[in-house]
Amino acid sequence: MKRVLLFACTLMHVLAFSQDCQSFHNGCTPPDWCTGGGAQVREYQNPAANCVNDLSLPTPDVGGNNPAPNTLPVRLSSFTAERRNASQIELRWTTATEQSNRGFYVQRKNGAAWDNVAFVFSAADDGNSATPLNYAYRDNNKNKGLGQYRLQQVDLDGKVTYSDVRTVQDETAKVHMQVYPNPSQNGSATITFDAAADREVAVLDAGGRTVRQQHTTAITVVVDNLSDGFYSIRVTNRTTGEVRVEKLMVRKKRIQ
Repeated sequence: MKRVLLFACTLMHVLAFSQDCQSFHNGCTPPDWCTGGGAQVREYQNPAANCVNDLSLPTPDVGGNNPAPNTLPVRLSSFTAERRNASQIELRWTTATEQSNRGFYVQRKNGAAWDNVAFVFSAADDGNSATPLNYAYRDNNKNKGLGQYRLQQVDLDGKVTYSDVRTVQDETAKVHMQVYPNPSQNGSATITFDAAADREVAVLDAGGRTVRQQHTTAITVVVDNLSDGFYSIRVTNRTTGEVRVEKLMVRKKRIQ
């Protein structure tokens, strides 16, 4: 009888998954499932939730001791971590291709250990994709000081690989960044930092297209020859992966 109920619960879980985190039928209501960025996400705070344990989720290797396979099943083209506010950190990553990919554990450093925050399932059909796929996850993190994150990618046969570590500072430790003049009246603006670092500076127009980009270690960067409009100045620390974004408006003076 127990096996029948277990099978029914698991089957109902597979068939009745709701994209907006609604409850399942027959009392199977795991509150730690939801969706994000087109992929199914399992919050990992409650591993004993109803029905979830009956599905064969990959076993996390928190210690990071498993060797990576010779041929990587996933090519990660980008991975960034950005503090959105005092309590949330946004992680974004893009895969160029995926092969036999089950998904990703989002892991947060806790002392000498790595804690699993969530499991994000592959957005690819059957874990295979030859085109870029985008993922995003927001972690509720009010901890003071530096926060460190990584991805543990798990393929369908249980092998794992790890991303580089991304470091995020708390609100009080952020490097100061200033964009001026703002608005700009001549299509030029200066970006200053209070400390040197290895950075990628990109200027995006209102449609999200990159119109200027440069790699720099300077504390002062000038962008010029911008047309009228609204822009986002996106600065990525190439060492930590931290991303800062400031807005810029260009409104050139008209000669009478």
